[in-house]
Amino acid sequence: MFTEYLAVKCIFEILNNMDLILLQDDLYQPFKTKVISVDSSIVVWLRVFQTFNQTNYKTLKVLNPWLINE
Repeated sequence: MFTEYLAVKCIFEILNNMDLILLQDDLYQPFKTKVISVDSSIVVWLRVFQTFNQTNYKTLKVLNPWLINE
């Protein structure tokens, strides 16, 4: 965690030294999320789960790293 923080800090220092200014529109916007309680395995039912929750598989994988190997 510390190395990621240090890398981001270094990048922003370099950008400031080069007089590059990042505006809010230049940054990634956060995902709109909601908490869903799941009491059983959804790996088999991912297609139904994603359709019911109005999302897609790519977004599920980005927000749930444990799905990467599935």
